[in-house]
Amino acid sequence: MKVDSNQLFHLQILNAAEKYSNQIALVDGKTRESLTFGLFRKRSFQFATVLSAHMFPSSGNLIRDTVLVVMPNTISYPFVFCGSALLGNPICGINSGATKEELQNAAMKCAAQYIVCTAELLDEILEAFDGTKMPIFVFGKHILNPHRSQPTQEIIDLNSEMEIAPFDEELVETLSARSRALVTIQDVLLTPLSSGTMGEPKCIQLTHKNFNSATIALKE
Repeated sequence: MKVDSNQLFHLQILNAAEKYSNQIALVDGKTRESLTFGLFRKRSFQFATVLSAHMFPSSGNLIRDTVLVVMPNTISYPFVFCGSALLGNPICGINSGATKEELQNAAMKCAAQYIVCTAELLDEILEAFDGTKMPIFVFGKHILNPHRSQPTQEIIDLNSEMEIAPFDEELVETLSARSRALVTIQDVLLTPLSSGTMGEPKCIQLTHKNFNSATIALKE
């Protein structure tokens, strides 16, 4: 991918993916499931569509609401990253083995408004965020614990909703144009937490410009 330092990082990835549509882009090391570049691109736009449909009504056209991603390193991660970026929402990834306190701390520090997780982690997520209103987007078949009180959060079945989410080139152009209009290369793309070796973990804000510069340096 030829990187343009003045273009949004996620759009450069998605545009490059179109050129290699039928080639394998991602392979899951455990399940051996794979995604072509074309399917990765499609799922990125579909994820953006589903996320947008469940955003808080008060958000309107406002952006930069952080998505807390609590998942193992799966092939779903890249399209969650690009799909969130299409809406101007940075992601904060946290280890899937994080404790309740670590999850709560991460959400607080990155000011998360939405959570993405796998079905296996749903009970832990509900335990950590009981009483909050953050929508939870879940990959995989999940069954709520019958002994748990009714969740206060909206729980979205990503597999089902992405299956019926629209995808065509008109949608691609609409979401891409929205990104270009509302997001700049100075805006935050990723908000990881530091390791905490010098004290409390800190929320690091990495921009599109940071990613462009790092990618250009790596290629050189």
